[in-house]
Amino acid sequence: MPRTPPFGFSPTQSVYVLHAVDIGNDLIEGAGESDNSGLGSGIDSRQLTVTDNPPTGDDPVIGTFTLSHESVPRGTKIDLTLTGVVDNSGVVNDVHLFDDANDNGQLDPSDPRVHVTFSRLGDRVTGRLDTSILAVGSHTLMAVAEDNFRNWSAPALVTLDVAGIGAATPDRFEANDARTTPSFVGTGPVIVERNLSITPGDIDWISFANYGTADLRVRIDFVEEEGFPVAPGDLYSQLYPYGSNSQYGFSDRSSAGVTFEEITRSNLPSGRYVIGIAAQGAGNSNDDYKLTIELTSRADYPTSSNLSLSSTELRPESTLTATLNNVRTYGGSTVDGVVFYADKNRNFVRDVNDEFLGWGQRVWDWDTFEWTNNFEWSGPVADWGTGDINVIAYPVDSFGRSGLSFDEPVTIRRNIPPMLATMAAPREAALGDSFTLMAEGFSDPEGASPAVRFEYDSNGDGITDTDIAGILESLPSSVQLAVDS
Repeated sequence: MPRTPPFGFSPTQSVYVLHAVDIGNDLIEGAGESDNSGLGSGIDSRQLTVTDNPPTGDDPVIGTFTLSHESVPRGTKIDLTLTGVVDNSGVVNDVHLFDDANDNGQLDPSDPRVHVTFSRLGDRVTGRLDTSILAVGSHTLMAVAEDNFRNWSAPALVTLDVAGIGAATPDRFEANDARTTPSFVGTGPVIVERNLSITPGDIDWISFANYGTADLRVRIDFVEEEGFPVAPGDLYSQLYPYGSNSQYGFSDRSSAGVTFEEITRSNLPSGRYVIGIAAQGAGNSNDDYKLTIELTSRADYPTSSNLSLSSTELRPESTLTATLNNVRTYGGSTVDGVVFYADKNRNFVRDVNDEFLGWGQRVWDWDTFEWTNNFEWSGPVADWGTGDINVIAYPVDSFGRSGLSFDEPVTIRRNIPPMLATMAAPREAALGDSFTLMAEGFSDPEGASPAVRFEYDSNGDGITDTDIAGILESLPSSVQLAVDS
């Protein structure tokens, strides 16, 4: 068995002979070795050369040690950068990080090691530190380089201030404090909401929709401090079907250093669901959390990648084209079609208020002369009214199984007519005279550049009707005319 030689080698002698003694007289050695079996006490010898450690002047050195941020809330991940990490007489094998517990600027046995994985390129060493493993307060971090002779460099020092959880400010979901009035954030497959907060006494109710059977994962990531009986920043999460009191999931397992909550559910039926996020304990809060909702299509169910619209803003007289892309099936089924809906009341639940737009048609690629895996619906929006409407699409396979849906918003805007302030013209003109018609103060509230059309009211009734003959369309605001009739 390998053994570590004892300390105490003579500093003046560098060559030693190691003897392995077979006292039991029964060692059968491998090929190429003397077999001592049956020959009495066997002895094998090997020569060992011991090299003295290089002098102190050849210890590794660290040129600079910097942090991406010198003051952060606890739980923030920061980057560490060391440059000029070299050793003149050896090779730098590793870099260690310590927290200077007594702030004396020296590496002492009482200084705890801070675990960071470093990577090195040349004389540059980088790493990432998760500050959730540090206590709130000011820290002097010490980086030490170690070479292949186990010599350590002098520590390089930086100061890091770790702040506690800050005061929470209302986020964009602050008003949704009731489970019956949640804020909708969309449909899958992945929804991410960042920079959210929980103020004291607040609860965020957030809803999402699932069309087709799916596996669900809901996760919230946040910072939680040490504390008793309530840890500052501690959050919990819960899951309900929309409009139901039956809880589908609950998570409250976080602790300092394990700063997330997660709810998973298999075979989640099609429908709308509500997530509740709140702080644990009276008066508790959290100033920054992230919500991730993942919907994964069941195995062998049809899938698609995304829904694209020809435009997200239309006039009532316009035509919309919606395309569900990369529709695929598995498990021996084929694509039966793609269903397109207009969710006019934007409640994100299929109901009698939704308009069935139709089944999508597979798109032909005129460049490759092949059918694609994209399905398209195109049609007018004249009867959709005005305002915000969601277009929903999902694939259906030959077994009648629905894949996850995608939704995209479209806004139908009424076409606001351009405005004209005044028009100036002479009251009388003799036959053969020229005169100028001047239109002033014309504009379009929607930002377009309107043209001016001058027309002749042939029957003098002051309205536009069939007896009006157009004189001229002009971009300028005036036109020269000759009186010839």
